[in-house]
Amino acid sequence: MVCSLAVCVSGSAGAGGWRVLGQASARMESNHVTISVRRSSSGVRAVKLQVRQAMAPLRIETLTIHFRNGQRQEAEVGRDIAGGGESRTIDLEAAEPVKVEVAYKSKVVGSASPRIARLRLMGWN
Repeated sequence: MVCSLAVCVSGSAGAGGWRVLGQASARMESNHVTISVRRSSSGVRAVKLQVRQAMAPLRIETLTIHFRNGQRQEAEVGRDIAGGGESRTIDLEAAEPVKVEVAYKSKVVGSASPRIARLRLMGWN
C-alpha cells in the first residue's frame, strides 16, 4: 500500500537551529506529496522529515528538493520511519528551497484505523 500527504508550510526564520517549515497529514492510500515552501527559506542549510504520529511505519524513499534558482537535488532516504522517528539530515546543495517532493510507502495492512500519519518538515538555519 502507498501513501499521499498534503502539507502547509509555515514558520519564522531563526538563526542557528531547527525550525518547522511545514506539517502534514499523510494518507495511507497514496505514495507522494509536494510540499510548497510558502515563507522565506533563506538561510536554510539542511532539512529532515519527522513522523510525529503514525499507526505503522512509513517507508520514506526519496526527497526531491527544488530551489528558487531552478536547481534540483534528489536525496535517497530508503528508511522505515515509525511515529516519533525522523529521516537523516539532508544537507542542501543550493539556497532557498521552494518545494520538496516526498515519495513514500505505507506499511499499513488491512483496514486499520486511523489511516493517516502526522508529518513535519524541519529546516536548519
